[in-house]
Amino acid sequence: MDDKMIVEMKHVALCSNKSTNCFDIGPLLIREPFTFGCSNSIVLYEAESDVGSSNNSTCHSIFTFNFHSHDVVAVQWMRSYPGDGGDSYKDTSLLTGDDNGNLAISKLVGSTLDSSALELVEKSKVHDGSIHCLDGITFDSDHCPVTLIASSGADSKLRIWTLFDKLNLVDSGATPQVLDFKNGFVLGLKFHLLQPCGVTVLACACDDFKIRLYIGKEFNKSNKNDSNFVQSAVLQGHEDWVRSITFTNFKPNSWLFASTSQDCTVRVWKLEQEHEEANGSNFLQVKKQTFSIDRPAQDTLKFSVFIDTVLEGHENWVYSAEWCNSGNKKLQLLTASMDKTIIVWEYDDNDKMWVDTVRVGEVGGNTLGFYKAMFHRSSNRNIVAQSYSGALYYWRLDNGRWQTEVVNSGHMAPVHDIDWESKGNFLVSTSKDQTTRIFSEWKPHSTWHEMARPQIHGFDMQCVAMLNNQHFVSGGDEKVVRVFRAPKNFLENFESLTGRNLSQNVDDAPQGASVPALGLSNKAVFSIEKQAAPASKNDQYIDNLFQPLTLKHPPSETDLLQNTLWPEVSKLYGHVYEIYAVASNRSGTLFATASKSTQAQHAGIYVWQTSTWKNVAVLKGHTLTVTQMEFSPDGRFLISVSRDRKWSLYSIKYDGEEVMFELVAQSEKKTCHSRIIWSCSWAPDSNSFITASRDKKVMLWKLDEEGDDCLKVSRHSVMDCGVSTTAVAFSPQQVVGLSSVKHIFAVGLESGVIQVCAVDDDAGLTSILKFNAHMSHSLSVQRLKWRPRNAAMEDDGSLCLASCGLDNQVKIFRLSFV
Repeated sequence: MDDKMIVEMKHVALCSNKSTNCFDIGPLLIREPFTFGCSNSIVLYEAESDVGSSNNSTCHSIFTFNFHSHDVVAVQWMRSYPGDGGDSYKDTSLLTGDDNGNLAISKLVGSTLDSSALELVEKSKVHDGSIHCLDGITFDSDHCPVTLIASSGADSKLRIWTLFDKLNLVDSGATPQVLDFKNGFVLGLKFHLLQPCGVTVLACACDDFKIRLYIGKEFNKSNKNDSNFVQSAVLQGHEDWVRSITFTNFKPNSWLFASTSQDCTVRVWKLEQEHEEANGSNFLQVKKQTFSIDRPAQDTLKFSVFIDTVLEGHENWVYSAEWCNSGNKKLQLLTASMDKTIIVWEYDDNDKMWVDTVRVGEVGGNTLGFYKAMFHRSSNRNIVAQSYSGALYYWRLDNGRWQTEVVNSGHMAPVHDIDWESKGNFLVSTSKDQTTRIFSEWKPHSTWHEMARPQIHGFDMQCVAMLNNQHFVSGGDEKVVRVFRAPKNFLENFESLTGRNLSQNVDDAPQGASVPALGLSNKAVFSIEKQAAPASKNDQYIDNLFQPLTLKHPPSETDLLQNTLWPEVSKLYGHVYEIYAVASNRSGTLFATASKSTQAQHAGIYVWQTSTWKNVAVLKGHTLTVTQMEFSPDGRFLISVSRDRKWSLYSIKYDGEEVMFELVAQSEKKTCHSRIIWSCSWAPDSNSFITASRDKKVMLWKLDEEGDDCLKVSRHSVMDCGVSTTAVAFSPQQVVGLSSVKHIFAVGLESGVIQVCAVDDDAGLTSILKFNAHMSHSLSVQRLKWRPRNAAMEDDGSLCLASCGLDNQVKIFRLSFV
């Protein structure tokens, strides 16, 4: 087989982990990508979007790096200080920490953002519990490069490393300075180099409502002291936990730092170097804390620190503050709060006071506020924010107005199932985050985006299946199967954004849907005027009313939360336990559902008819939970696999409008898998199917029909993948470009790796492509689905594969042959 298959990432749907210090912006060298943790992955995301401008250009590049084996909860790019005393800038080294106490140091390779842009330097365990926050700087001390790294964790320890040669905690032999906060925690920390005096300060935001300042002693390569930092001041004033601290240079020998707190305020402090001639003044002065630094063979330095102002504009906890260092002469501070607002504060030199000049954020929706906000593109004209739910927000100042920009989105919890619309026009996914989402390609720019969030539920979701281009069915922990229909507003906007027309006989379709307060059902909205009147201010719970959208670009997070729901068509009852699997046939006339089960009486497969939404059969054959089902492409069979280590094959026959099912074959213990069977898939010709199991094997089974009523199924091939296999899927297209290959299929492993395998003319199984670790998932693959082709798609011989996993990500790949 001389032909070669190559794979490229088309899209990754994801969002940030729900952690307060899990977001940062990268260096200018690679165009300042958004950097954050998503499950175990480190994400570099470049969002170059100008949808509101005249050129209407957009570019989205997303790359994941799987250096961690636990959730990434702290992300911080290191900063370098120039020798001329200027502001610090982002370095090419990245610090990341996970919830198991591991600190990873990685470094940029080259100046291009791609799948190999980040290289792991070192990973080591530095805390007994989760890491809370990180910071690191580099500077020259007496012509010797010095690197400082600090981390705080759930073990109430603050560790500080001083490095001179290698950016490596273990090989350098450096012993960290350990500060024990007993039962307290450091929730935020920040280094700053006070120039030109060359003093290094470390500020710690603590849960005892205080800010602690530590001053670094003289750094000398010949004297590797593990107690370089000494506490010099303890600042009081906040009335709740202090969450973050950020510094900026103010005037010569004068610096400002801002602290945010759960007392809903932002405090701006001033740090100044004292001079003898300033003493003796009779003017009324703010109370100061003073401290001095003794330096060998040099003058003693004296400093004072005091409160400069208190900013009160937020109505809930304030989590982050960020100075604008764009060269703008105006002093600006950006703050983010759980009250759903982000404020730009500006210092007025004339009135000598701080004014909130800009407010952006979110209105409505059943969400909380923001964890972090930062200026982007080294400018105060772009703001990016990370919300409590992990969603990203992006605003750009255009002609005096702040415009919401297109930004990537995704699930915030493990994604259990995906399915393509019958013609491949869009992909639907469902997740433990209690949502179902639709992704499609934005035609003018050939970039993938979330186009709708048709279901926002109150129960964790487990499975989803498309019935036709306007209906899908989903199930989860609620024990109820729900059927949804596309509303007119979605169909109109989908055609506008993708250029694909889904609407057929939609005159009776509702405009949209809304969810009543405390409700779980999406109620159809046929007329905007006839929606329920807005609740009074005294009502505790307020309905989220549907507002029709006319979209020129993919919907924002606010619109996705409120205005893209699909109305429910039917609720189907019958299962006793949580719904676990669902599958539909190609024509969309039948679909099957299965629930969790520990007994044979509850392990039945319910088959439903879409013309009546009624149950037409309950199929017996399994004794434990059915993990996956699939109808054959020709519609004649249904295959199911289960935790009971068996597969069952049912035939489907029609007698007029009556549908009849029969168990025609079942696996035998001697020839089948020895562990749970997680997945199954039919070959395009419906003459064979494949199964994947925890026993690390993939098995190919062939159907031999001997007359109308005689069917034999035999195991034809076995492939050992070396790791538990969790997902498998046959490509529905005939392979062009690979010689001696009859079919290809994809296998997803428990490790997160995806392989593409081939079935040759003799029905032998061979692996032909293994995705690299960073392109694959970081946790178990849950489902694989090949995209169907239709006449409207460009046929370049390539294939499209979608995957989802426990790492909260949905990935779309393009596979081609060279």
